[in-house]
Amino acid sequence: MDDDLAVRLEDYRRRFGESFKRALNHALRVGLGQLEGEAEVTHEIRRTEPLPLGRRIGGSIDNVAEALAIAENEDFR
Repeated sequence: MDDDLAVRLEDYRRRFGESFKRALNHALRVGLGQLEGEAEVTHEIRRTEPLPLGRRIGGSIDNVAEALAIAENEDFR
């Protein structure tokens, strides 16, 4: 087993409190199932909800130089 895979497997084992044997068997079952086309690949859908941050202090947030000048209390003109 390559070192990078051993590290990932150990992280998985610790996170879920499984024995090395159970973690390895699970990883092999999932991986082989995907290789054979048997396993469904599921992806969790995550959404980022907007959060009102209040009113802007000033200037355009599209202009990085202006935003930095405002943050550092410098005059930007």
